[in-house]
Amino acid sequence: MNPQTEPLVKPDTSGVVDSILSKARLMAGKAIDKDRNEGKARILIAGKTGVGKSTLLNAIFSEDLAKVCVGEPVTQEITEFEKDNFPLIIAYSKGLEGEDYEAIVEDLKSYVEQSIRTGDEKDAVHFAWYCVASDGARYEDGEANIVQTLSEAGIPVVI
Repeated sequence: MNPQTEPLVKPDTSGVVDSILSKARLMAGKAIDKDRNEGKARILIAGKTGVGKSTLLNAIFSEDLAKVCVGEPVTQEITEFEKDNFPLIIAYSKGLEGEDYEAIVEDLKSYVEQSIRTGDEKDAVHFAWYCVASDGARYEDGEANIVQTLSEAGIPVVI
């Protein structure tokens, strides 16, 4: 069989994904309860290109809002997704890439600072999901720096 035409076999990670989504929904529920009378909870999703940010976003909203592409950068800037009668706003970031790393980190910092600067809780980022590769890849210093930056801004981070 030709390796280029063989179907891609993906490992069954449904249990892991279900566990992560369950924990994330619990945190989202806490943020939602806090903001029930003040607006929607705002969640920032960040991580390297190809780690599942689009898949997570689509799972949260139960529809295909973000294009899923393995290893190819798709999102070019922080984009907010929300739906009527849905208690979340998801701020979805461009995948972290070596050549654009500094610019992407600055975009994330600027987005967080802007959300805090208004002084209005409904504009703030309530927590962040930092997505990492599930295939055993290393957690790199640049990733740790982003998580630390978000944490120092007072934003709880789920990894």
